[in-house]
Parts: sequence; C-alpha cells; structure tokens
Amino acid sequence: WPALRSSWRFWPFVHCISFSHAVPLDLKLLWVDVMEIVWVTILSRVANQDESAEQPVVAEAFGVDPSLEVELSRQVVAGELRYATASGWEACDEEACYVLAPAGGGGGGGGG
Repeated sequence: WPALRSSWRFWPFVHCISFSHAVPLDLKLLWVDVMEIVWVTILSRVANQDESAEQPVVAEAFGVDPSLEVELSRQVVAGELRYATASGWEACDEEACYVLAPAGGGGGGGGG
C-alpha cells in the first residue's frame, strides 16, 4: 500500500505536466525519462523503509536503569557531569573534578 499511495501522489502531477504545453514537444521524452528515474528513487525509498525504526528503544533491554539515566542526564544538564572522550565520565563538584572509568574498561591507572 505505501507504494500505491506514493504512486497516486506522484504520477498525476507528472502527467499533468507531461500532457500540458509546459514541456516542449522535443523535450517530452527527456521529461518522462527523468520522471521515471525520480519514481524509481521514490519507490526504492518506500520499499526500504524500516518500520521497526519508528518503535522506541527500551532502555531496560540493554540493562540500563532508567533512574540512573535520568540522574546522569540531570547532572549533564547542570554541568556537574560531562563526558571526557579519552577517559570516561568526568564529574566535577565545588573543589575538584574526578574521572570515572568507563564501564567494562577496568578502572586502573590514573594518570595525568
């Protein structure tokens, strides 16, 4: 059905232009060929749409506690927690900043 609905939206417009005097007679074949390429592109997009992409991702399936995620998001927005790309999470309070080791990365070696 999605391809049929796309066809009903696309081809009447194309045919209105094709059968009018908007396209010169010597360019009508080129017009139709270009519209065929556009139609194949639209049809490919419709055929390859992933319907599962519209469904939200459930955080629990990955083992993430939603309350932890909410708290981390609050800290990031407040500027208390920001991501340090090389080291992991960086937490700051009034006196100092601390780097939390990434999960599964082993927390060894402090360095800096």
